[in-house]
Amino acid sequence: MKFNFVVDTPAQESRPQQQRESNVDWDEVNNYQAEVLGIGKHQLIGVVTQLYDLGIQERQEQVILWDAKGQKDHEWRLETWEDSGAQKDASARLEQRKYKGKMEECLVFQPQDVAQMAIAVDFPEKMMNLNKFFNPEGDTVEKPFRDIIGQNGFGGFRIIDGKRVNLIAKPFNLLETDVNRNKKDVAPHKAFAKNSMMYDLADYCGVLTEEDNFHISDISSLLGKVCMFEAEVKWNTWKDRATGADRRRLETDIRPASRMSPRDESYFNSDIKPKIDEDSFGGLLFSGGNRERDLKEARAVVINMMHLAKNWGDSKLKVELERAKSAPPENTASNLTNTPHSVTPEMVKPTKPDVDENFDDDIPF
Repeated sequence: MKFNFVVDTPAQESRPQQQRESNVDWDEVNNYQAEVLGIGKHQLIGVVTQLYDLGIQERQEQVILWDAKGQKDHEWRLETWEDSGAQKDASARLEQRKYKGKMEECLVFQPQDVAQMAIAVDFPEKMMNLNKFFNPEGDTVEKPFRDIIGQNGFGGFRIIDGKRVNLIAKPFNLLETDVNRNKKDVAPHKAFAKNSMMYDLADYCGVLTEEDNFHISDISSLLGKVCMFEAEVKWNTWKDRATGADRRRLETDIRPASRMSPRDESYFNSDIKPKIDEDSFGGLLFSGGNRERDLKEARAVVINMMHLAKNWGDSKLKVELERAKSAPPENTASNLTNTPHSVTPEMVKPTKPDVDENFDDDIPF
């Protein structure tokens, strides 16, 4: 299938999903998935099946320890332009902030808005029939397990105005950097950083350019490609604050791991490839022209995430989703999330991000 992933990148209106009640027993769903997937870390063959344009998103404020590394990487933010005298990053400032439990001098800044995307992968080695939970009278054919690359995949959430809103946990930031910046007498060239997960995915899928680079304009080439993934499956357990009862939730961490070996390729071609439905390859673009199938099968977490984009209100995708009545039907296997709350950009109050002393603007996760 031809799918040209072309996105707007930075240089409002939002219509939230309606709340829906659900009688799905999520403990049963989680137990079933845990049984099929297996708890622990697994090396699995994965097929890139869906590319989701998430629009232009606001990023959370960043707090960087102002040590030697922080100064080396970010001191330019406090420098001023020679012609105007204005600070190069107007949002940057030095403040005393709590960092790893104690007050430290930190650089605080607001990253620019960024285009984001999510990538879904199918795992034909792990076939499931989820309709027995969501639509027992419907299709009983087993389908490959599908998840989003990154920690928690489809199962991410954020607390917004005291409500749990289901979102994609770790989308990719579509950022390019000068990959030649440390090379002497070489012209600058913008591409994904070679320490990024997006670059690793492109490398393992065999879609790098002749110069071993990968660009935003190349993303469509990932669709239908295959490589090895590491899939970590685990239970997240906690106590219910209201009742004190033990609660748990199945979580996944899907990451590209390597190219397929000749043995993997032989196994894929003989045993796995026949299980793949190539008609399911596709995705959603803000620029429109999306297939009806992809519009109708879009999961609630994907649509919730799109609602937060600054360019959502004027997008052709918004019109297409409304026309296709895109919200997944109640109790169907296409909506593998807990009941979503309505969400609008105005509701979002950025929370303090997890501090990472190795933070790099070019790393998408």
